[in-house]
Amino acid sequence: MDQGDLILQFMHLAEPELSKRLADVEGPRMEAFLELAQRTSTAKADPYKEHFRVTLIPYDLQDQMLRITNIDTLDERDYHLNFENMELPAWEALSFDYEAKWPVSLVLNRKALFCYQMIFRLLFYFKHVERLLCSSIPLGCKSLSPLNGTEAETEDGSGPSTLMLCFALRHKMLHFLQNLQTYIVQEVLKPNWEMFMERMAQVKTVDEVLEFHRDFLDTCLRDCMLTSPELLGALMKILKLSAHFTDLVKKRLSLEVNDGRSLDEATEEFATMFGQEVRTVDLEFNALIFGLLDSLNEAGRRFSENIYKLFFRMDYNNFYMTVIGKMPGGAPGVPVLASSNLELQMF
Repeated sequence: MDQGDLILQFMHLAEPELSKRLADVEGPRMEAFLELAQRTSTAKADPYKEHFRVTLIPYDLQDQMLRITNIDTLDERDYHLNFENMELPAWEALSFDYEAKWPVSLVLNRKALFCYQMIFRLLFYFKHVERLLCSSIPLGCKSLSPLNGTEAETEDGSGPSTLMLCFALRHKMLHFLQNLQTYIVQEVLKPNWEMFMERMAQVKTVDEVLEFHRDFLDTCLRDCMLTSPELLGALMKILKLSAHFTDLVKKRLSLEVNDGRSLDEATEEFATMFGQEVRTVDLEFNALIFGLLDSLNEAGRRFSENIYKLFFRMDYNNFYMTVIGKMPGGAPGVPVLASSNLELQMF
């Protein structure tokens, strides 16, 4: 299972089921998908594959984080009042469980497995939204411009066309997701795992094993921003906005007219509304990125230096900081500038 192709196989097989509400998902069907994925991947030779299980957690990642870290806030108590959410999308509730036998269960106890589940759910969330973005605009698509054209700007030259804005916005979202995945895998999980293995080669007691494993998980959770409600909340907002953008694009591509108007009239009206929605999403995405960068800058004082690596990955050419500097007060948030002016700055 260490090759990772099991997860990709499972995502492909279970994609229709994962698009449903959690209340509509059939557990045995998900188990069947997992078994088929195991048989068609390198996991078929894994001696422990029978202990691997699909689990659907009826609360989102933020709720799980609050439950594990025991943050004593009013917000957490509000979460616990309505803990189960059966309206949650299945892909957001998906996780895996492992039935550890004694004495392995001393190390892979329930708390440790919850920590691994949180890391997996975050990475799976990234991969799912990335797949949505990559499939949202088919190659050669020309139907996203208000006039079904491919011009780079609107007719009056006031700004980029809807088609150009869609591609640029999708590129920004993919840039964010892919850099975040690279940071978590290459800058957090891999080096910490290697350090954990080096320490494990020198252990002499079970207590040392438990201590080193706990330190490994704590460091990974911290640097993956899973212990910071502020950073995790900002990440979730960006991911949900990206998924919302793909829904807008798919709705535009599958336009159907059922109200009796001519196709040209309805299409032009819908395209105008669609263009406005895309521009709104673009402004909101930029505002969320500004806020996240500001939070990362502040969090660097409390976290390890890896947080700064993520900061520079996301703003490698100082683009966002330059735009923030042009805002009144230089503070992140929803820009006070006119939307058309900000759009022009983004290109």
